[in-house]
Amino acid sequence: MISLNNYNFKNPMLEIIRIPKGARVSRNMEHGGEILMPRGAAYKLISKETTSEGEIKVVLEYILPKSKYPDDIGQIGKIAEQQAHSTNDLIRESAQEILDEISGLSF
Repeated sequence: MISLNNYNFKNPMLEIIRIPKGARVSRNMEHGGEILMPRGAAYKLISKETTSEGEIKVVLEYILPKSKYPDDIGQIGKIAEQQAHSTNDLIRESAQEILDEISGLSF
């Protein structure tokens, strides 16, 4: 993925992001190849260079997450645990369904 950040045409920066095979990202090739990275995505700086014209070129590599599930799953589980003892039957049953579904996921 390549992006060109050029704020007021001063010191443009070319970002090249290497995406490893198997990465779960959303691709849209309709507008010149947009890629949506997951929230909280991490990158490793591979190289950075500045040309004689002052342009900056940065090569980053997307670091694959350790889990295929987003971090939000843990937060959802904590909220469901709090609601699992609710006096409201609907809330309690819904929270238990969420906990049952989460327990089937391997992190």
